[in-house]
Amino acid sequence: MSSPPQRFPELLVPFRERALRVGVLARILLLAIIAVALVSRRPFDVRLTAVTALVIANLAYLITRVPWLDLLHRPSGTRWLYTWSVLDIVLVTLGIALLRPDGSELFVLYALAMVLFAATYPPRGQAALLALASACYLSVVALDGWENSPAETFVRLGGLALVAYVANFLSRELLAETAAHGAARRESESRAGMLAAVASAARTMSTLDPSEVLGTVVDSAGELGFDGSSLCLFDEASDTWRLAHSRGVESEPASVRPLDSGAAGLVHARRATVVLDRHSGWPLTVRSALDAGFRFLIACPVWSGGELVGALVAGSVERDRPYPHEVECLDLLAAHTGAALNNARLYAERRAFEARLAHQAFHDTLTGLPNRALFLDRLEQSLARTRRDGEPLGVLFMDLDRFKAVNDGLGHDRGDELLAAVSMRLQAQLRPGDTLARYGGDEFTVLLEKLRSDADGIDVADRLLRALDDPFTLSGHQVKITASIGVSFAKAPFADDLDPLREADQAMYRAKERGKGRWEVFRSEMNAQAVRRVELEGELRAALDRGELRLHYQPMVDLATGTIVAVEALARWRHPARGDVDPSEFVPVAQRAGLVARLGTWALDEACRQAQAWEQEGLAPVAVAVNVAPDHLVAPDFPEQLERLLARTGMAPERLTLETSEEAVIGRSAPLAEAAAVIDRMGIGLAIDDFGRGYSALRELKRIPVHAVKIDRLLVQSLDHDPADLALVRSLMLLAGELHIAVAAQGVETTGQLDRLRAIGCPVAQGFVFSPPVSAAALADLLKAPSMPARSP
Repeated sequence: MSSPPQRFPELLVPFRERALRVGVLARILLLAIIAVALVSRRPFDVRLTAVTALVIANLAYLITRVPWLDLLHRPSGTRWLYTWSVLDIVLVTLGIALLRPDGSELFVLYALAMVLFAATYPPRGQAALLALASACYLSVVALDGWENSPAETFVRLGGLALVAYVANFLSRELLAETAAHGAARRESESRAGMLAAVASAARTMSTLDPSEVLGTVVDSAGELGFDGSSLCLFDEASDTWRLAHSRGVESEPASVRPLDSGAAGLVHARRATVVLDRHSGWPLTVRSALDAGFRFLIACPVWSGGELVGALVAGSVERDRPYPHEVECLDLLAAHTGAALNNARLYAERRAFEARLAHQAFHDTLTGLPNRALFLDRLEQSLARTRRDGEPLGVLFMDLDRFKAVNDGLGHDRGDELLAAVSMRLQAQLRPGDTLARYGGDEFTVLLEKLRSDADGIDVADRLLRALDDPFTLSGHQVKITASIGVSFAKAPFADDLDPLREADQAMYRAKERGKGRWEVFRSEMNAQAVRRVELEGELRAALDRGELRLHYQPMVDLATGTIVAVEALARWRHPARGDVDPSEFVPVAQRAGLVARLGTWALDEACRQAQAWEQEGLAPVAVAVNVAPDHLVAPDFPEQLERLLARTGMAPERLTLETSEEAVIGRSAPLAEAAAVIDRMGIGLAIDDFGRGYSALRELKRIPVHAVKIDRLLVQSLDHDPADLALVRSLMLLAGELHIAVAAQGVETTGQLDRLRAIGCPVAQGFVFSPPVSAAALADLLKAPSMPARSP
């Protein structure tokens, strides 16, 4: 705020200094005039002249040596100035007295004394000087014996009065001009100071978040000199404003008020700065500020990004009205406030965006769990702590069994829903401090720290498996899913190349190989198995490139006539170094390596070519069944592949049957039904292999155009000793008959099983009881025989 106006004498100090300098020179001139007048008198008096000259010279020297300006600036400087004026008048009077009657012309010096200094005195001081000058002049006139005429005396006294009036007039003009210059200077200095404070506040606000901007704004308003200030933020949705921050006297005592109340309400209504003082009147909505002692208020709009977001209100309890530059600076502070709030909002949004990016970089967007990168980082830190502190840790690697079937069958949205639901169940089973991460796809990893024993880690694996026991409901579909878990432990001391995650991964694959839905703890021999799988994958690729794979064929026999009605093509691989590689070993490798489609394409081509070769040899046409992986079967370009295959080989479509597992049906009814419909229109048959294994595919049969089902070998092989399985097989046959679907039994190994199948009316069987899978040449010999007799075990 501006400082109060200075007192009258202090405003005219510069003029007094100039007058003092002129006065010193004038007094020396006065002494010189007196000296000349005395010396020029007749008769000439040498002694008087010398004395006069000496006295006047010393007086002049003393006048020049006295530190008049220093005396003027002392606390008693005003008294020194009055003393100077009095001595000045007395000196003039003495000069007139010494030179009378010639000295009467020095009367004009009275006027000089009055004009030079009286103009810088207040009215009472001017009147005192006028009285003194008049008294001194009358004293001189009295000494002369009143030789001057009354008219001359009156005129001269009137001249003194006129000079006093002129001095008074000049003093008022000087005071007004000096006061104006002083006020302008003070206003300029105050404005510069306030602008500097606003600039400082703007710099401070530019680096703050929104919550800190509010307090900085109000504090900055206080630094501008206002007695009280507040920042009000508008809420258009609720038609209210709230007091975000205040300082000093409360101008708006309520924290939340209607949008049309208070000075902030006036700003919202007018969309402009509002100034309230005692001369403009106070609306009733602002009476609370008047009651709080404020004598004026300035309320400035706060615009942020083109939107009116609030009002900055400040006021004083001392002055009646603000200075224009105060309104200007508060307006400028409000503008900076709006910009700061907008920048702070953008800053907050940027920080939130960066936080989201950082979270997304280290968390899975679907489940919210830590992702692979964050898990690996935490695992590395845990291993370092284990090496340092000796506290063991455990790693679990989990893969959901049959997730791909659900994902492809019910759609990716349901698959995502399942993953999110699984992650919630798993998270609920972990201890505080354990880390569950989505490693990728349907794979989850768990980091267990501060284990007391291996049993703690195994207990967690058990709980995770039990958490998946209850089925999941996905948009009306109930899905049962299991998981395979590999468990690995790290205990100090350990080698630098220890990789518990890789070990848990190997253990997980061992769990899948041993039946899924279980856990396995890593053992050292699994390393060799993992190395073998990796090597086998590369060798399988090379084998496909070099054509090392062969097809063997197993006949499917009509139990009523004993004739071969079809053959199933089965891939076989004779490794140059390893010898025969079992399909149970290389087919999972092909699935893991993404080679099943290539393997299936090769098998289809080879089987159709061989069927045509048999026919060209004069053998009776025989149907061929080829296993096709579920992913290959539902691939968008698979029908085109089949058309090119039939055209290339000349194979009749009705002699080709595609077999897929019962597991492929579960959760894939929609895409499989679509693919099966296309295949059916082409005249190619579709059979469900391993039917009855327990995947509840019965209800899917009515949705998919299936031509045949093959009873699972495990059911067939238990017919010798389990009557319940016999009843189950009979039920499956009856169901298939009602749906007009052909039935075949696979895996028949004994004549006892064969007899029971004949007893319940099974039409077709396949298995070692007739023949193992054989080469194409050996099968040609079987085709030449009129019937296939059963072999004794």
